[in-house]
Amino acid sequence: HVTQRNYEKERSSMPKISIIIPVYNVEKYLRECLESILNQTFQDFEIICVDDGSTDKSLEILQEYKRKDDRFVILQQRHAGAGAARNHGIKLAEGKYIQFLDSDDYFEPNLLEEMYTKAEKFNADVTVCSYRKVDDKGNITESRNPNSPINLDLTPLDKPFNRQDFRNDIFCLLTPIPWNKLYRKSLILENQIEFPPINICEDVAFVHSCIAVSDKILVFDDELINYRFNRPGSMATYRTKYTIDVVKSCIALKNFLKRVGLYNELESAFIKAFKNHIRWDIALCNDEEYKV
Repeated sequence: HVTQRNYEKERSSMPKISIIIPVYNVEKYLRECLESILNQTFQDFEIICVDDGSTDKSLEILQEYKRKDDRFVILQQRHAGAGAARNHGIKLAEGKYIQFLDSDDYFEPNLLEEMYTKAEKFNADVTVCSYRKVDDKGNITESRNPNSPINLDLTPLDKPFNRQDFRNDIFCLLTPIPWNKLYRKSLILENQIEFPPINICEDVAFVHSCIAVSDKILVFDDELINYRFNRPGSMATYRTKYTIDVVKSCIALKNFLKRVGLYNELESAFIKAFKNHIRWDIALCNDEEYKV
C-alpha cells in the first residue's frame, strides 16, 4: 500500500528542496529527526518519509506529523532497505534539489539554508558539508575528523571542482555517505543514478556515481549534521553479515562508469577506491568476524 500526495492539489510553486528519509523501526529517534527539519531557518521544502515496513510506532509518528504539516509526504513499502526507500522517494521528489537524512540522525538548524545558498551561489551539482558523531543519547563522540567525511588534505574548500581536477583521486576526497550532500535532482535523473539493491554499502555506488558526473562539486567544512554512529539495531551493526555487498556496490559503480563513458578516464580512481573500501570494511571486523 502506498500513500501518495494529491497530485491534483494546486501548489503556487514547487519546493526548492526535497528531503528524503528512509524510516525503519526508529520510534525512539524519529521525532528528534523530524523536529530538526521543521526547525530549519530555511523552510521551502517537502519531507518525503518512506516507511520501510516498520513494525514499531514509526508509521504512527509519521502520520501524526502529516496531520500537522502538509509538507510531509508519507510512502510505504515492504521492508527492502534504505537504498530502495531512497529510490522510491527520488521518483516522487518535486524539489530542485534532493537532501537525504537518516531517521536516527538530525540536522543543525541552519543546514538547509547553508547548503541551498552555496549550491545556488556556485551553481553546484553536489554540495557537501561535514558532520559530527553522536552517541545514542546525542552526546558528541567525534568532531573535526580530518579524514571523514572530508579528506581535508586533498579536498578544496569553498571552491568548485570536478573529476578533471582529481582524475586519480576523485573517489578518495569524500566519504560516500548520501546524507551530508545536497544533490541537484536533474543530475540524478538525467544520469539514471540509483541505489543498487543490496543490504549495505549501497551508498558507495550512488555517491561516487554522482561525484563522477558532476561538473561542479562544492565542499565546506561546517559540521551541520549529527550522525548517530553505531546505534543499537542499526544496519551498520550487522556489517560483517553482508561484507560482500561492498564488492557488489563497487561493481555497480564500475558498470555505471562504463555506461556513461567515464570508466577509461577514471579507471585508476576506481581501482584506488575499490581497494580502500575493501580495506575499510575489513578494518571494521573483529578477530572472529575476520576469520569468517
